[in-house]
Amino acid sequence: ILNMDFAYGANLDLEPLEPGAPRRQYGTALLSRYPIQSSQNTLLPTLGGEQRGLLEAEIAVRGARLRVMGTHLQHDNAEERTLQARAIAERIDAIDEPVVLLGDLNAQAADAELAPLMMRLDDAAALAGSGAPTYPAEAPDRRIDYVLFGRCLRVKTSFVSPTLASDHLPVSATLILPRRSGGRHAADCPQKALARAHAPLYRRERLRVTLAQLFAERPLVVDVEEVFEVESVERPRAAPPEHRGEFAPVLGY
Repeated sequence: ILNMDFAYGANLDLEPLEPGAPRRQYGTALLSRYPIQSSQNTLLPTLGGEQRGLLEAEIAVRGARLRVMGTHLQHDNAEERTLQARAIAERIDAIDEPVVLLGDLNAQAADAELAPLMMRLDDAAALAGSGAPTYPAEAPDRRIDYVLFGRCLRVKTSFVSPTLASDHLPVSATLILPRRSGGRHAADCPQKALARAHAPLYRRERLRVTLAQLFAERPLVVDVEEVFEVESVERPRAAPPEHRGEFAPVLGY
C-alpha cells in the first residue's frame, strides 16, 4: 500500500492461543522509500520488565549507506533504561556508516541514563532549536521522543506535529548526508558533530527518503533530503549563497 521497504523485529514472540493461529508478536518496524539492504533485531538487557529491542536497517541512498536504528526503552525503570542505552551505545561504536537512532527513550535529554547515547550522537531537535515536548499528547510537558544522528550527518529542520493520533506526538526531522566522490568512509567524520565546518566544494543532488519507526502507533519520521557530493579540486566551485546557511557550523553538547 505504501510502496516502501520495511524491516520488522519482534521483541515479544509468544505461542498462539489456538493451534494454527499466528504467533503473538510485538516489536518495532522501520519503513524506507529507499532499498533496505539488510536488517537485524537485537534484544536489549532487561531487569524483569517488558522485553525491548534495537532494530537496525542498512539503507542504500543513491550509493551512500545509512544505518537506521529504532528502539523503545523501558518506561518505568531508570536502571533498566541505563543498561539498554549502554547496549545501544556499544552497538553504535561498532558501526562504520552514518547512524540515525529513532526512539521513544522514555527519558529527557539531560537524564543520566541517556548519557551514553547523547555522548555519541547529536539531537536533531536540540540543534534545530525545536525541542518541543512530545508527551503526553493531550498536554505535553516533556520531550522523550528523539531523532538522534551521528557521523557525517547534519540537521536541517526538526519539528513536532500536533495530533492526538497517539499518546505521544510524532517527531520529524530533515537531515543532510554528505558524500564524497567515489564514496565516503565513516572514519572521515566524527561520530558526534562537534563544530562541523561547511563543505566548500559540492554538487547538489535532490532526493527524499522517509524512514518511519512504528511502535504503539507512534511514528518518528526522518527525511534525508539532500546528498552533497564534493567536486574535484581541479574544478572548484563556490557554494551557492542560498545554501550556505545549511552548512553553518553547529556545536554539539
